Amino acid sequence: MNVAVLPTWIIALFTKNNARKTHLNILFSTVIIFCTFNIIRLLPHFCLFDFLFHIPCPGCGILTSIYALSQLEWKFSFISNPVGIPLVVFYILQLPLRSIALIDPDKFGVKVTNFLNIYSRGIVTSLLLVWIINLFGGYYGSTILP
Repeated sequence: MNVAVLPTWIIALFTKNNARKTHLNILFSTVIIFCTFNIIRLLPHFCLFDFLFHIPCPGCGILTSIYALSQLEWKFSFISNPVGIPLVVFYILQLPLRSIALIDPDKFGVKVTNFLNIYSRGIVTSLLLVWIINLFGGYYGSTILP
């Protein structure tokens, strides 16, 4: 669930320490995600899963949920996809926790990585549970804001 979009040769310009490379890449990638969110939101909706199988994917409604949350539309965010809220919290937590891990990777790095790995497994599990529940109860996602 950790997103690291920068090539390793770019990160190697900043540090030679392998533990720091990972934390730095994820930290930079999180900042890039936050900065480009409004551009990503403007892209046309396309879901390959929905196109192939004619059912919504586990992530359907996530971008709408995140956007609604950025507009402080808590209820609509939850309705679009309930997992959007913990996902935003996960990426917000990346900023301070990865920064702390960069200070002393040997002392904090493993603890930060373990915590965020457990959190991300919880998000994936929640996505699958919400998806299964909503497959039997109706479509929950929406790409149109109120």
